[in-house]
Amino acid sequence: MRKLLLTGCFFAAALLMMGQGGVQPADANTLKVESLKKQAADLEAEMTKLRTEIIKADPDLQKIHNQIIALHRDLALRVDSKREMRMLILKAEEVTRQLQDLEPKK
Repeated sequence: MRKLLLTGCFFAAALLMMGQGGVQPADANTLKVESLKKQAADLEAEMTKLRTEIIKADPDLQKIHNQIIALHRDLALRVDSKREMRMLILKAEEVTRQLQDLEPKK
């Protein structure tokens, strides 16, 4: 669950950064929007951290969290075992291998 939350925060931050592609003159409204976006990202990170702490501290919530993770794992295994999904997974693995072969070695 924690990984899902952190991944969500990462993607949200990436989306926010992608929206800042063009450089525009800074006016009051633009500065306010940027400030609010940063504040929203900071709050999201803080909420994620607090959620994690709350789940760790409460045995009942931890039990529910573990059940959700087990169900998610079972769902992923069942979906990934379908023929169509297996074909896509194999294609994705092949693309990843090709990318690794093209990347410069360190």
